[in-house]
Amino acid sequence: MNDSFRTTLFCEYQPEVIACACIFLAARMLKIPLPGSDTENEPMHWYELLDAKTEDVEAIAIRILELYTNPTVSQTKIKEENDIFKEILCHVLVFLHLN
Repeated sequence: MNDSFRTTLFCEYQPEVIACACIFLAARMLKIPLPGSDTENEPMHWYELLDAKTEDVEAIAIRILELYTNPTVSQTKIKEENDIFKEILCHVLVFLHLN
């Protein structure tokens, strides 16, 4: 759930729907079966009790999983690029001050 804070999901969906997607993902990863509409005895998915739609739960799950497929950038590289940006900014400020 914490990883979803790195996205805009909480601006797009209700928290309970995001929680359903997190439970859905965790159950899948741990291979824990959850009630669903796969049988005649269970006509609806468990998350529909919380007004979550299948397409929303799946879309949120995919967005969270995408966080783990994005390449990570090292902190050293970020610091180097930040230092370069600061130096350029200082030169721009000096230039503006002199003119």
